[in-house]
Amino acid sequence: MDKGKPVSFDLLRINKGMKKICRCNPPHYELSVENRIIMCRDCGAVVDPFEAMLSIAGYHEQLREETKRLKEKVKVYSEEANKELKRMRKSRAFREMEEAYRNNMFPECPECGKNFDPLKLRVGQKRDM
Repeated sequence: MDKGKPVSFDLLRINKGMKKICRCNPPHYELSVENRIIMCRDCGAVVDPFEAMLSIAGYHEQLREETKRLKEKVKVYSEEANKELKRMRKSRAFREMEEAYRNNMFPECPECGKNFDPLKLRVGQKRDM
């Protein structure tokens, strides 16, 4: 080997236009401890460890955001359901009272137990308890 001549390497070529080997969405990774590589179980491609971690982190971030959005949606639906349930209970109580009134059955006072005519009720009167 000559000490003054440059050594050329024809063994390696860079291809910057090549696309990623694994395009699975979502990919399913398999870790080989013996070979220290990460492979996609779907397409069999060897995946860069940083790309695999980035993909997993992105997936978990999406799950966290979706969970947050769904919890907010559940809260809104729960509030609406509670409002409707209260309205239905109130409406049912008044319907039952009206039906009883039509059958000449007056409601009872919860304090003294005497029957009273609901048409004689007045709003705005307060009593000391």
